[in-house]
Amino acid sequence: MPERQVTCLLTSCNRFDLLRITLESFLKFNTYDITAFWVYEDSGVPVPDDLKNDFPFIQWIEQKERKGQIVALDTLWSKCSTHYAFMMEDDWQTYRSGFIEESMEILESDPKIMQVWLREKEDTNQHPILYLPGKPYGIMATNNGLWAGTCFNPSLKRKKDYDQIKSYGRHTQFNRKQPWKSEAAISQLYHRLGFKAAILNQGAIKHIGWDRHVF
Repeated sequence: MPERQVTCLLTSCNRFDLLRITLESFLKFNTYDITAFWVYEDSGVPVPDDLKNDFPFIQWIEQKERKGQIVALDTLWSKCSTHYAFMMEDDWQTYRSGFIEESMEILESDPKIMQVWLREKEDTNQHPILYLPGKPYGIMATNNGLWAGTCFNPSLKRKKDYDQIKSYGRHTQFNRKQPWKSEAAISQLYHRLGFKAAILNQGAIKHIGWDRHVF
């Protein structure tokens, strides 16, 4: 498996206008070579032809009915044949470059850092941060025992860290009434395995789907 190659894996669910912003802004600012790009559309709604035509390099996975984010993520990971995956969602706007390179440097400095947050430090949903003087990043602390730092927000991750737990679906299932629970369960699992998450001192993305949550 090529050690420094990156595959993009993106989950989407019938927010094609936001997906376009997400893709266009990522392509505008990303400066790292991407080996493959997969998008999993979970809504059961066909991906518009204009999106497919405008992004011909993307390999699309479309479902006839909704399966939920956990199935989507496991399916995407099964397509990844590179050491790293840049995980994405369909409602994030990128606004500066160099974030994959910076994230990779941090991941390679510590095998127990499994992802690097790209949000601004003032935009963490009140998730506490342990600041590290002299470092270009901080460490995400446990949030009232619920989230332990790791999450499904856009970030660079190692394939081998995913392979260590075999699949998300072995440990949790997506609940449409409480969609956050599966994410929290995976975060707690990685915390028990000794993993943690970092956050860049300077953010690179912002959430654009606040009023468009998918349930």
